[in-house]
Amino acid sequence: MADTESNPLEIQPERLKNLLKELVNIYSPSGKEEEVLEYTEQYLKNQGLPVIREQVDENRYNLLVLPEDENIDLCFVGHLDTVAAYDLDDFGFSEDEGKIYGLGTADMKAGCAAMIEAFTTLQANSKIFRRSAWRWSSGKKKITAAPRHWRGSTAFRGHWSGAD
Repeated sequence: MADTESNPLEIQPERLKNLLKELVNIYSPSGKEEEVLEYTEQYLKNQGLPVIREQVDENRYNLLVLPEDENIDLCFVGHLDTVAAYDLDDFGFSEDEGKIYGLGTADMKAGCAAMIEAFTTLQANSKIFRRSAWRWSSGKKKITAAPRHWRGSTAFRGHWSGAD
């Protein structure tokens, strides 16, 4: 793999793995996602991305990364909450023979980490995704209502085809 100085659009695997490790090591069952959302918000801000909190209720919020003064053509959506751990002493990140384990690695902290790494890389080095938005949800149940909710939101100025 070429180093990132010669190809600035290249994903950084160690940065991605470290982000995933941090996300997985934060216990975030549905309804108790505040710590993982705070970590993710700070991480995104440290990468120079504009982050907006979208309040869901008094104690819950979603994170949005939106382009400035652009319509949105594409939106990537994920969630950072997990099911409850069977064993609170053994839910965190582990790796064995190149495979990664831990609560949320399959659903969907790994997917969110990959989206964050891809967007961070592209946003820092190009304007390829300037009309894209990213949303990290505080809960899976809110995802199903998202397109209808967003169409009425002033934060989402684009249109949603096929979203009812």
